Amino acid sequence: MSAILFALIFTSLIVLPFVPLVAELRTARDVAPLAIDEDLPIDASRLASCTEGRVFARRIDADHADFNGIVAASDLRVHHACRFRHLYGMPIVFGTPGESPAEHAADELYPVSMPHLLAGIRHRTANSRYLVFGNLSLPAHALVEADLIVDGSLRIGNASLVRGNIKAVSVDIGDGATVRGAVFARREARLRPDCLVEGVLSVDGPLWIDRARIGRADNAVSICASEIGIQGGACVFGQMVASRAGRFDRTTAAPVTLDATGRGGQPCS
Repeated sequence: MSAILFALIFTSLIVLPFVPLVAELRTARDVAPLAIDEDLPIDASRLASCTEGRVFARRIDADHADFNGIVAASDLRVHHACRFRHLYGMPIVFGTPGESPAEHAADELYPVSMPHLLAGIRHRTANSRYLVFGNLSLPAHALVEADLIVDGSLRIGNASLVRGNIKAVSVDIGDGATVRGAVFARREARLRPDCLVEGVLSVDGPLWIDRARIGRADNAVSICASEIGIQGGACVFGQMVASRAGRFDRTTAAPVTLDATGRGGQPCS
């Protein structure tokens, strides 16, 4: 009798752990998997309620979507409007991006003499790096080959080319200008139409993008700001992180511009 009881107990110890597994296999799943053809785009507006966590897809085509989590795609396109927090794409295309600045010809730009430009402005220099105490405005169609650290606002003139990293309290990159380096702003930054930033873009405050381009197909970059506002369109290669809120509206009015102190001024026309 004891042998039979022992055999029953031994069998129960082996079989019982598998009972929940058998029951789960016999029970229909709560959510059936969604078949995805990777050759077709995904309408991300239908996934808006699912983006609290993470969404990964080959192609995402969206409009008026709320991307509340991390959304990544090899090709991510938004047509008219969206809100987002963390996006990754190669590229991310919002609306109609500005034209990529043409390669600057030597005769279209004139080299800027930094000692001449900074005459009368307190500054320090070392190894092609300039520390400027005050506001700085670079002229249009200028070629600047230096790293700039500005304790004030920095305005880059239209169609200018900066080969170097820049850091300032506020940064305003003019129409058709190119920055071949990283951009850091402690208060806010604005990218105007047809400008290009080829490096990392980090802003402690808000970032306004107006039909600009960031990064390249062969150089993914990171954009980080407390708020990111995009109007008209933009093209980004890499990731965008808005710690508070990111928004794109193709038809929205322009946000405020930057005045000489680096603070918000009057709305742009």
